[in-house]
Amino acid sequence: MAPLLRLIVVDPEREYYQRELQRLSGAHLRQIQRDLLRLEQSGLVESRGHGNRTYYRAATTHPAFADMRGLVLKTVGLGDVVRDALYSAAAYIDFAFIFGSFAAGDARRPTATSTCSWSAPSRGGILRSP
Repeated sequence: MAPLLRLIVVDPEREYYQRELQRLSGAHLRQIQRDLLRLEQSGLVESRGHGNRTYYRAATTHPAFADMRGLVLKTVGLGDVVRDALYSAAAYIDFAFIFGSFAAGDARRPTATSTCSWSAPSRGGILRSP
C-alpha cells in the first residue's frame, strides 16, 4: 500500500484512475483495487465517476490526512520522487538535496519544491531541476 499512498499523498490535488495507479506504482491491479476500497471505506480517499472511469484522490478534509501525509513524506515520499526523476543523470551527480517551502512542510503541492543536484565540473557541471 506504500507506493499507492505515496502517489496519492504527495500530490493530493491530483486524481488518478486505477490503471494509472497500477502503471505508476508497479502493483497488480487487484491489489490496487483492494487498497483503494479500504482507503475509500476509511474516508482517506475520495472517488468520482466520469464516463467509464472512476477517479481517486486524497480526502484532504479527513482529520488524519495531515498526519498521514507527514508520515508518508518522511518515510517514502518526496525523496523517492526526486531520486526517480534524477535517476537518468545519476552518473553525473555527487549529491542532491531538497529545499524550500515543500521541504519545510509549508507547501501544499510538490510543484513548489526546489531541488538542486551537484556534480564536480569534471563530471558534468551543475545540474538543476526546477
